[in-house]
Amino acid sequence: MSGARIPSAIAGEVWYGMNSGAHKSLDQNYLAQAQATGCVEILPLHMVTDIEQTTWGGYRVSCQQIDTSGTVLKNVTFTCKYLFLAAGSIKTSELLVKAKAKGQLPQLNGHVGQGWGNNGDLVAFTFGFPPTNPGQGGPGSAQITDSGNPLGPVVVESGPFHGAPDGSMGTFAMVMPPSGAFPAKGVFQYDPGTDTVRVQWPSNDPAITNLTAAGMQTYSRLRVSMMPGAPPVTSNVQTGLTVHPLGGMVLGKACDLDGRVCGYQNLYVVDGSLIPGSTGCANPSLTIAALAERIMDQFVATTNP
Repeated sequence: MSGARIPSAIAGEVWYGMNSGAHKSLDQNYLAQAQATGCVEILPLHMVTDIEQTTWGGYRVSCQQIDTSGTVLKNVTFTCKYLFLAAGSIKTSELLVKAKAKGQLPQLNGHVGQGWGNNGDLVAFTFGFPPTNPGQGGPGSAQITDSGNPLGPVVVESGPFHGAPDGSMGTFAMVMPPSGAFPAKGVFQYDPGTDTVRVQWPSNDPAITNLTAAGMQTYSRLRVSMMPGAPPVTSNVQTGLTVHPLGGMVLGKACDLDGRVCGYQNLYVVDGSLIPGSTGCANPSLTIAALAERIMDQFVATTNP
């Protein structure tokens, strides 16, 4: 290899952005294609805070324009006839749960904010591994199925990670049951005292604690096999951390099967909040994209703006 590519994947930068282009992120596909039409204006650094219906049946979107440090520069408001929410499971659900609780969208039904899950994966971190192939790195990720785990079989999808307190290289892993399926037991709840929404996640649920224990068991066996006789490395399995949040505005419950929010015309959801907690796949991005494209195809075919 010539070393011409930016080593973002093998250098453990996957959690911070892949500057090598290894991930086909939205700025390289959907957003780039939309902007190329000349009909779309993209406004970065605008954080949506509230959504409400106008007296004429459209929607008012309130935003804070921020700088790259998060400082609010000014408040901005947009109005529109059609509103599509594509803010991801967490932010889309948060906005609609807040709008329902504050009476801004009072016709939202009782399924709003329900059915959230972590796609069946928990995130584990292990630090302290000695460097291998200095300057060159290794594979971006690897998948291991531990069928002999005494607490139950798990799948570990692992890759390099930077961020240990001592600066050492480690690995992160998504610990999943083999089926990928997992209960969608998370609920979004609004706190009027702070005007915020948080996910209530039952981390003490047996299905979650069993998977956590199995993940720790697999990681312990990996440490012994990879570093026999070496000092123990630190490990931690985070029960409330996932990179694949799903649910909150589930199809057929909070939204109809065309992504339209129940109780409202011209209000749509086109992101991972449509999926009830799990796709049964390690990465749900293609499932989310397929749903969004189907919803938009249906919208274009049946709507006369």
